[in-house]
Amino acid sequence: MPRLSAAGPILSCIALSVVFASALPASAQPRPGTPAAQELRRFKRLRVPPRAPADTDVTDTDSRRARGLVALFLGSGQRQRYTAEQTTRILDGMVQETQQLVKWGGAGRQRIEYISPARFKGEIMLINGGRLLNYKPAPVHKVFIGPVPPEEFASRVRELNIAIRDGRIRVALIGSENVAGRMAGIVEIRPPRPNAPFKRLWIDEKTGVRLRNETISPRGATVNTSYFTRIDYDVDLLPRDFGPDSLPSAPYEAILPKSSPLASVQSAQEQCAFTIREPAVPDGYGLAGAWVVRAAARTTVILRYTDGLNFLTLFQSSLVRRPASPLAQPAKLRGGVAHWAAEDRLYTLIGNPRADAFNRLAESLK
Repeated sequence: MPRLSAAGPILSCIALSVVFASALPASAQPRPGTPAAQELRRFKRLRVPPRAPADTDVTDTDSRRARGLVALFLGSGQRQRYTAEQTTRILDGMVQETQQLVKWGGAGRQRIEYISPARFKGEIMLINGGRLLNYKPAPVHKVFIGPVPPEEFASRVRELNIAIRDGRIRVALIGSENVAGRMAGIVEIRPPRPNAPFKRLWIDEKTGVRLRNETISPRGATVNTSYFTRIDYDVDLLPRDFGPDSLPSAPYEAILPKSSPLASVQSAQEQCAFTIREPAVPDGYGLAGAWVVRAAARTTVILRYTDGLNFLTLFQSSLVRRPASPLAQPAKLRGGVAHWAAEDRLYTLIGNPRADAFNRLAESLK
């Protein structure tokens, strides 16, 4: 059974999340009127703990520009829609290189299609609605589905923000370069430990989009890199571009967290803010494990049932924002998977119950 893991360097920048430099002193602002300055002003309105006294404030021009670019990247850069061609290279040990087509529909909505090399061609990754769907073509020919790993979202935003503010994480502008026809500032982000890997981001100076990123080893060697060779901001992306129905028809298989399962729904409830809804499972099925996965503002509960031979896996997520009117979406089981919504919940069921058993299960969750 596959286990949940990070999606690799092509998604690594999302881990930086959506607010990095919200509390800079007046002397550390980027140039007035620039996109970076506008984003920085927006982030300053966020509530953060009082700043500890510092010996000196950052006034260096490059440091001001670096923080402005990071704020731009974590603000409008996450909202900017685009399509792009991307090359990813893993340089740690044997060199591996892949090319992908990327569609970005805003934070939490991403589609990546592999076009080379041959062994990866046709593989597709979707991130949408707190779910990760990974289609692997023949000979595997399956869609693996699970909640998006917390490290791919904004779960560490507050800690990162405070760390940068207090000088425990250093941000510096080390140059600029043209990437995919766009001028990008190169920002280096170093953690507090002196002998730890660090990041370099090439950030579009107008849109805030990350055009390239690298992970650098403590010895200064590039471990991995992803960079756009082409990018187009003038795109009309549709919701169906990021929907499960856009994937090839294939059997589904649940991706389960690496952590040990909880033994009961009651144990899961103790870690979950919303009331977990238990489905009416077919006769003979019992709980085989439960997990609670948090990704930014979304919590997903995974309930796995078995009759000793077959499995049913239910993903249950609360909506980040409750809709003004009740949300309803028909529950239809196709090819061993169903995605539907009811009131303030999103559901995904993986398994092959009989039609009457599935209808009873879906009805029990309303």
